[in-house]
Amino acid sequence: MSTITADSALHKVLAEVSEITEVHDKDGNFLGLFTPKAKAEEWIYAKVRQLFDPKETERRLREEGGQGCTLEEIKKRLGILEVQ
Repeated sequence: MSTITADSALHKVLAEVSEITEVHDKDGNFLGLFTPKAKAEEWIYAKVRQLFDPKETERRLREEGGQGCTLEEIKKRLGILEVQ
């Protein structure tokens, strides 16, 4: 990831942004998206909630606990041999 430093003029503009916002140059060319920190965190947590269901995890632990496989067992099952 790269980083840019906003000068005071850009900082003043971005400080007013409260939503994920498209950034364009003076000719209308799309430069990228600006995501305020609070919105970025909100977006990340929303994505995690979509992908991770605590109730499903609890169910799996309850019903399938201790039934996992080691990495070596998985490799053997898939027929993968490590080159040494």
